[in-house]
Amino acid sequence: MEQQSTKKLAPHYAHYDDAFKEGAIKMLIEQKHPVKQVAKELGICIDTLRS
Repeated sequence: MEQQSTKKLAPHYAHYDDAFKEGAIKMLIEQKHPVKQVAKELGICIDTLRS
């Protein structure tokens, strides 16, 4: 019988630099792109973009 590992993996959180964040905000506010489109183009989750 195999033993299950009790080792837990740490959650992965991406860290974005200020330039990335500013670019995303610019796309949303100044260029008026939809949130869904910006998230897809940047390869991030919509909820991440909203926060």
